[in-house]
Amino acid sequence: MKFIILLLIGGLTLHAQQEDALAKSYFEQGKFDKAIVLYKELLESNPYHYDYNSKAINCYQQLSEYFLAQRLINKQLKKTKDPVYFIDLGYNASLLKNSKKADKNYRLAIEAIQNNPALGGRIGQRFEAYSLNKQAIRAYEYSMSLNPANNYYYQIAGLYGTEQNIEKMFENYLKLLEFNAAYSNTVKRVLRDYVSEDKNSEYNTLLRKLLLRNSQRKPNILWNQILSWLFVQEEEYQKAFVQERALYRRSNGQLKGLVDLALLTKSQGDLELSATIFKFINESTTDPKIKLDSSRLITEIELQLVKEINVEVFKNTYETLLKDYGYSTETIALQLSYARFWTFYAKNPARAIDFLNMAISLSNSLQATGKLKMELADVLLMEEQFNRALVLYAQIQNTLKNTPMAQEARFKSARVSFYKGDFDWAQTQLKVLKSSSSQLIANDALALHLLIADNKYEDSTQTALKWYAKAELSRFKKEPKQALLHLENLLLDHGSESIAAQAIFLKAQIQEDLKEFSLAASNYQRVIEDFENSILADDAYFALANLYSGMEGEIEKAKRLYEYIIFNFQDSIHFVDSQKKYRFLRGDSINLGL
Repeated sequence: MKFIILLLIGGLTLHAQQEDALAKSYFEQGKFDKAIVLYKELLESNPYHYDYNSKAINCYQQLSEYFLAQRLINKQLKKTKDPVYFIDLGYNASLLKNSKKADKNYRLAIEAIQNNPALGGRIGQRFEAYSLNKQAIRAYEYSMSLNPANNYYYQIAGLYGTEQNIEKMFENYLKLLEFNAAYSNTVKRVLRDYVSEDKNSEYNTLLRKLLLRNSQRKPNILWNQILSWLFVQEEEYQKAFVQERALYRRSNGQLKGLVDLALLTKSQGDLELSATIFKFINESTTDPKIKLDSSRLITEIELQLVKEINVEVFKNTYETLLKDYGYSTETIALQLSYARFWTFYAKNPARAIDFLNMAISLSNSLQATGKLKMELADVLLMEEQFNRALVLYAQIQNTLKNTPMAQEARFKSARVSFYKGDFDWAQTQLKVLKSSSSQLIANDALALHLLIADNKYEDSTQTALKWYAKAELSRFKKEPKQALLHLENLLLDHGSESIAAQAIFLKAQIQEDLKEFSLAASNYQRVIEDFENSILADDAYFALANLYSGMEGEIEKAKRLYEYIIFNFQDSIHFVDSQKKYRFLRGDSINLGL
C-alpha cells in the first residue's frame, strides 16, 4: 500500500513537472491562450506559487483579459498580503488607462519597503519586469536608504544606462565599487563599452571627471585603480604610471599593478617607459625574485634601445648579476638571456655556445639542463650545424620523455629535416607530433605536415618548397631581408601554385617583425581576399587583428576582426584566443604576470 501511494505521488509530481515545462514553452513562444489553460490547472494544486500567478497574470494581460487579471491579482493580494502584487495591480490599471490608480498602487508597493527593507530587491525586480525603470530605481534607492547593507547599485546603474543617463550610470557603478571592490572586473567590463582610446570622447571625459571628483571628496585607492585602468584604455601609459605609483605608496607596497603596467608597456613597444617602471620596481622591492627579474628585463630593454651595443658594458652587467644570484634553476631566465645577448646583440654565437656549455656543466636540474640544451641546439642550428643540433634535441627527448619540452625538441628535430630539404623524414616525425599533448606543438606540427603534403608533389623538383624552407631558416637565423628574398624568388617562379598563400602569409609575418606594419597588413589582407577558402584564412584574420590591436587608433578594426573569427571560425585554433583578446579590448583586467 505504501509503495502504491509513493508511486501515485511520484506520478503526480512528474505530471506537474511536465505541465510546468509545457506551460513555460507556450509562454515563451507567445501562445498565451494555451499557456493560461495550463497555468490555471497548476494554480489549482499550487495556489500560492508566485511564478505561476505571475505568468497567469501576464497571460491574461497579453490576451487583453484585464478584468480577469485584476481578479486574480486581488485574490492573491488578499491571500498573501504580498506587496509585490500592488505592482501587478498598478500595471493592470495602466493597461485600462487608469493612471491615477496605477500610480497609487506603485506608491503602495514602494511604501511597503519601509516596514521590510529586504523587499526592495523583489519590488525593484518586478518594476523592472514591466520596464517601469523610474519606479524600480526609486524602490532600490529607498531600500538602501533604510538599510545601507543592501546593495542594488548594479541594478540601478543598469537602469540608468537603459534610460541613457550615462552620468548617473557611471556614478552608481563607482558606488558599487566603493561598496565592494570585488566587482572591479565586472564594472570595468561594462565601462569598456562606453570609453575608448580617444581621451577626448564624451564618455572618457565624463568618467575621468567623476573619478577626480570622488578622489577629492573621499580619497580611496579605488579611484586611482580605475583612473589607471582608464589611462591604459586611452594608451596614456605615463599617466597610468603616475596612478600606479600612487597606489603602490598607499597600498603597503603592492607591486602587481606596476609589474602589469611595465609588461604591458613592453608588449606595446613603449620600451623607455617600461624600463623606467621596471627601474622603479627594482629600487622599491626587497623581494629577490622580483629584483632579479626586473634587473634582467631592464637589461633586455636597454639592449633594444641603444643604437650601438657596448659589448663590454652589457657583458659586465650580465656577469655581475650572475655573480650576485649564482647559477641555479632560479636564474635560468637570466642565463638564457645572457646567451641570447652573445648570439643576437654581440653577434658572437661562438661565445654563446661556450657559455651554454659551461652553464650545462653547472646545472643540477634536468629541467634546467633541458632548457639550456634547447638554447644551445638553437644556436647551433643558426650556425647551420644541423647534426650537432639534432644530437642535443635527441638528448632532451631521451632525458625528459613525455614532457612538453621533449615534444618541443622532437618538433624542432623535424623542422631541422625540413630546413635541410629532407621532407619525407620531416613528415615521418611530424605524424607522431600531430597528437602531441601540447596543443601548440600539435598545431604547429599539423601545419608543417600539411604544408609539405600539399606542396611536395606539385613540383617534382620540389623547388618552391625548398625556397620556402630556406626562407623559414633565414627567419629563424634573424636574417629577415634574406628570408624575403627567398620568398620573392618563390613567388616569381611559382606564384600560381598553392604554396603562394603560405609564402605571402610568411612575408607578412616577416614584415611585421621588421615593423613594416602597413606592408604586413596589406599582405595579410591579400591572403584574406585572394585565398579566402584556404586553411590560412583564419590565421590571416587573427594575425591582422593582433597587428591592429597594437597600432594606435586601430583598436576598433582589431575588435571587428576578432569578432569575425568568433562568429565565422568557431572550429579555429584561434577561437578561444580571439574571445580572450576581444574581451580584453572590451576592458577585462590586465593579468600578464612577471
